[in-house]
Amino acid sequence: MQSDDTPDAARHDSPAALVRLALALRARELAEAAGGLVSAPAGAPGELAADAARIAADARQVLELAVTVERAQSTTWEALGYALGGISRQAAQDRYGTAVNRWSERALHAWLVPARLADLDIDDPDKAIGRLTQWAQRQATETGPGPADDPVGAVLPLTDTARTLTAVLDAGRLIRARQDAMWARQADGPNERADRQAVAELAELELGYTRRKVELYERMTAQGDREAPLLLAEARARLAELQAQR
Repeated sequence: MQSDDTPDAARHDSPAALVRLALALRARELAEAAGGLVSAPAGAPGELAADAARIAADARQVLELAVTVERAQSTTWEALGYALGGISRQAAQDRYGTAVNRWSERALHAWLVPARLADLDIDDPDKAIGRLTQWAQRQATETGPGPADDPVGAVLPLTDTARTLTAVLDAGRLIRARQDAMWARQADGPNERADRQAVAELAELELGYTRRKVELYERMTAQGDREAPLLLAEARARLAELQAQR
């Protein structure tokens, strides 16, 4: 446990890091797919065009993830609009806002519930970083001087107290939004299957949320925050309660 707010360089453990990792994975896939067109043999009529269309769709997803990463870094919509061809702030937000919200929520959910990493096409973050590092180093060998020993880890946001606190607050809002959605749906009439799924998902989210609160308050306690020990005790008690219900 660290006694200051220096990020733990061994951990890229935040929703922002997961989004950046998802971007890196898709960028590598896109690069490999696009490279395949260089020497693609003639196939059935339309096959080459279909391959190119899939690559274009993948490129669109890479762009959405890149915008999501930028927003996580507090890049304004105005700056993004300028970067995306000089469109207005409102046009940029209209074009990409829904995608940013979708990817951000998936990353937050995966941060709380590791089983949801599949929603980002990430199997295991550490293994994914390792594979991407090997790939980036191979590219550097082929193209000349390139990235450092940790080319992928170097671009992923590190975990610190401020980032974790922001993510915990976002997680609380996500859970409240899911609760509101469930109650609104129930007001329209019973749906046993949907209700079971919603309750199970909320239980899963709250367990992950409480675990993350424990981690946050442990860090804050180690840093000497005076209020953190009480918050930590409450979070640990709630975590024990939730685990006993499983």
